[in-house]
Amino acid sequence: MNNNFLGTCLITGGTGFVGQRLVAYLSKEGNKIKLLQRKESEVFETITCNFLIDNIPSEAFQGVDTVFHLAGEAYIKNKEVDEKKFIELNVETTKQLAKKAIDNKVKNFIFLSSVKAQDISQDIYGKSKRLAEIELQKMESESNIAIKIVRSCLIYGPNMKGNLMQMSQGIKQGWFPPLTKRTNKKSLVHVDDLIKAIMIIIELHPSTVPIVVTDGNAYSSKDLYMSFYRKAQRRISFRLPEITFNIASSLLPGLRDKIDKLYSDEFYNSKEIFSLGFKPEFSLDDFNEESF
Repeated sequence: MNNNFLGTCLITGGTGFVGQRLVAYLSKEGNKIKLLQRKESEVFETITCNFLIDNIPSEAFQGVDTVFHLAGEAYIKNKEVDEKKFIELNVETTKQLAKKAIDNKVKNFIFLSSVKAQDISQDIYGKSKRLAEIELQKMESESNIAIKIVRSCLIYGPNMKGNLMQMSQGIKQGWFPPLTKRTNKKSLVHVDDLIKAIMIIIELHPSTVPIVVTDGNAYSSKDLYMSFYRKAQRRISFRLPEITFNIASSLLPGLRDKIDKLYSDEFYNSKEIFSLGFKPEFSLDDFNEESF
């Protein structure tokens, strides 16, 4: 795909899991890259900014054609303490970035949202993403900027984060028990496929209506376990029984939450992105692969 229409790209969250792959892709495609983040990059032009304490500098948007807003708060540690931080980073920062982009006549603004925004009753993360989506939709209706909202499901790939990373490490180390549940369904997408889907959305999706991205497969808890088990780098001679999760979770509430997520249903309809010509290259068994 020809990405010349993206022009000079300003990226927030460029050091994150998705951000690093986006930077790699755009760099390979020949796009000029600017980063807006807390730490200076040794490779790319960087405008340093801590979104929690600094004003977003207008000069960051000078000469920029496309903004990719990937930065945000994702992990809930303390519900009462974190709510304010989620609103500030996921909603207020998004609004400020979009306003600066509009003021500087940026052509495209891409917001990485989440499928969690479809059900804001679950937690502050989903609620904050949905509130940010609503604000962006208002802004586009009052300006000439093209705003695209990408709702990603759980993302896997090299150097993945969160529960999937902990699960993969636990299996390699031998302490993570085999999961046997086959009936639940989860949506996932490889990080490189997500980047490719974003490019399709920018070019072909005509509105700010959020669009869901998954690889189209339905994975059970057992599928997750077996994929990571097959990729384990050493032979595992002993594995704890699955019942140990239930025993341990009765003593550790934080572990109970993680187990519930592993066993839950989180499957999402992504027919619209496939109707635009999206063809995923990877499935979960390819989680360590890279395409650019």
